[in-house]
Amino acid sequence: MDEVLDDFICTITEDDGMIVVKYELSGITGECHYTKLVMRGNNKPITQVIYVMVKCNMTDVIGYMNGIQSLDETDYDHINLTIRNHSLHCVSVYDTP
Repeated sequence: MDEVLDDFICTITEDDGMIVVKYELSGITGECHYTKLVMRGNNKPITQVIYVMVKCNMTDVIGYMNGIQSLDETDYDHINLTIRNHSLHCVSVYDTP
């Protein structure tokens, strides 16, 4: 089930300070919104970048996944983690200098 998201075309845009990952495949769409936080150490000169998912609408994509393999409530955690990991990877690749 993890590789199903690779079938989708992912586009990354920035909108009003948000990084938006848009998924599309034959009219099926979904999107995840992230905000970027940059944290700097007080005692050490270390900068850490953190991406926080603040909004996600993947209803159609999950419906597509359900059509491929019947899902039930026991699959929720796995699907949730799969979507988070995939979209975060897309954001990380996009925002890497």
